[in-house]
Amino acid sequence: MHPLQFKIPAAIKSFLLFSFLFFCANLLLSCNGNKAQKQQNHFKASIDLMVYRDNSIQLFYVLNADDSYNEAFSLRRNIKASDKMQRLVFELPLGVKAKNIRIDLGEHGNENDSLQIQNIRFEYKNRVINGNNGLYKTWFKFNPNVIQGKSKLRFHLKKVNGIFDPQLNGNRTLNAKLVKLFPPDIYEK
Repeated sequence: MHPLQFKIPAAIKSFLLFSFLFFCANLLLSCNGNKAQKQQNHFKASIDLMVYRDNSIQLFYVLNADDSYNEAFSLRRNIKASDKMQRLVFELPLGVKAKNIRIDLGEHGNENDSLQIQNIRFEYKNRVINGNNGLYKTWFKFNPNVIQGKSKLRFHLKKVNGIFDPQLNGNRTLNAKLVKLFPPDIYEK
């Protein structure tokens, strides 16, 4: 054996191997954790509802409270008729912090239809605004095409003066709640 070579005991080899594997496992887990963290940074709106005819629900959002709604800042979800409650989830692009929301409840083909909305919920990171059991109704102004039914959670969609565009328009209360959902975070990217 050369004078500069030495034999590493088996216990030290085992320790070094274990340390290396532990380091690699932590590295992999931390990478996956960043991916999960980024997924939580999406603003999500969910609507629990029951529809009686196939329908399409569209969510509009604005980035500044005084902006107007437009198709570029909207998401559409189709929903099938069912006698069971369904959840529609709208996930806004990463980093988008909506200042207000408008929900369009149907297409012209579903005039004289009705639907039931159990909950409208907004989530960002670990913060939640929950409008369960009709609490969401204080956050929106219902346009004339949306008429309250006998049940506090049922709404009828009607044509008014030849126009059919049933909408829930976010009011100042919703705007204030959404702003509080996004407190400043100096570490956020």
